[in-house]
Amino acid sequence: MGQIRDVADGSLLLESSPYTTCEILHIDGGQVAGHWECGSVTQGVTVEATGQCRGRVTKTADTRMRGVAAIMGVKSEIEKADIRFGPGSLNRLAEAADASVRGAPAALESFYYAWHHPDADALRAVCSDSPRVQPDNPADGILRGGDAIAGLYHKALASPANVRVIFGDVVAYHGQSHAVFAGRETGSYTAPDGTAMPLEIRTTRYFRHQDGRWRQYHHHGSIDDPEALRAYQQAIRG
Repeated sequence: MGQIRDVADGSLLLESSPYTTCEILHIDGGQVAGHWECGSVTQGVTVEATGQCRGRVTKTADTRMRGVAAIMGVKSEIEKADIRFGPGSLNRLAEAADASVRGAPAALESFYYAWHHPDADALRAVCSDSPRVQPDNPADGILRGGDAIAGLYHKALASPANVRVIFGDVVAYHGQSHAVFAGRETGSYTAPDGTAMPLEIRTTRYFRHQDGRWRQYHHHGSIDDPEALRAYQQAIRG
């Protein structure tokens, strides 16, 4: 059966691939486990990558996506990151120009600096303005494009909800010019009646180094409790 690490490495592999067809991963074992046939990878992970597959290659069932990434020339690492970014975060946009993996946490911290100060210009600098970026935010759902994202953050920064969070419990996935940070935001916000409300959001942020700087290309946030989600949306939307 595919493992969490397989999913992460498979996603990083797809992101760094210069050509793919459908970007389909099946992390489920079953009939495809133990085979790699023009895009089928062991452990039940299926990756559509016809442009990279020529001929048939068969590998043993215990081959992991990490090995496949190495074959493709893509190096990826996974680690429990000792980071906690919140109101005390610093503006490290200058360091985010570093193309090595050290630049990615600098961009991540710069996001939380911009959020808590607030600094709309820094937010625009740390977030990609590509029309294809697509965050999934608990306040407004799925948005697409840099302008829509800037509008969301502008509204959130101007909101009286005064959201304050710390991003921690982070696992970091580093690959070639890209990084994923998966963790949890914990903190509080102010309800419309002035009550301080606890906040907990499962959060993933995806960065890539492009155009001379690490930038955020995707964000996904989830609030598990429906009532807590509804209350948060009401506070942000006003």
